[in-house]
Amino acid sequence: MIQLQSVEKSFSGLHAVHPLSLMINKGEIHGIIGTSGAGKSTLIRMMNLLERPDKGSVYVNEVEMTALKETDLRKARQNIGMIFQQFQLVMNRTVGQNVEMPLELIKIPKAERQKRVEECLNFVGLSDKIDAYPAQLSGGQKQRVAIARALANNPPVLLCDEPTSALDPSTTSEILQVLKNINETFGATIVIVTHEMNVVKSICNRVSIMKEGRLVETFSIEPIGVDLNEDHYIEDLRRIAKVKD
Repeated sequence: MIQLQSVEKSFSGLHAVHPLSLMINKGEIHGIIGTSGAGKSTLIRMMNLLERPDKGSVYVNEVEMTALKETDLRKARQNIGMIFQQFQLVMNRTVGQNVEMPLELIKIPKAERQKRVEECLNFVGLSDKIDAYPAQLSGGQKQRVAIARALANNPPVLLCDEPTSALDPSTTSEILQVLKNINETFGATIVIVTHEMNVVKSICNRVSIMKEGRLVETFSIEPIGVDLNEDHYIEDLRRIAKVKD
């Protein structure tokens, strides 16, 4: 589904991501974990070319993203939803209007847009907030709106850049459950960047460890569910990460 071939990225001569290759399988929840500055966010932003790699190729659903012209790239990005740490909502738009934005950009008829907005908000449990403004919402509710917006185009791929790091553990569990439901209901391929071991252990099928811009290892894991109080397996992943240090 997502294939990175020998991609690398530098800023002002400093390597954010050293040359690496990575395959993310269709329908999996793939975690990318590492400490701050490990290159995780740069890596995930190269998957939809918000950051264009200096070298290498990016394929999403067998389309070579790095070979597309700008017009075609914008169209290809419609199949890739993205969720950010700080929600990125438009504060002077209602919840419904925020979710509607990607549909407006591709000129979906208004009646169809409204129906889809209602479907997406219902899926994340916020149908009663359609006329509210972001300032009236909690952090978890804002992130649910951001998820609903990312779902508006029915994307087969969902990229999540630290989606729970600004949330408390209880709200984190709720957001992870929503992401798990998306994966199970729609078969979406989900990539989640995080520095939190318990997030990876809760819902991911495979995990890639990054350190100082390098991909250390990728391996499969068995999710233990999204109740973050059930952390008896977390030490196993911590131990693996420490070994890689």
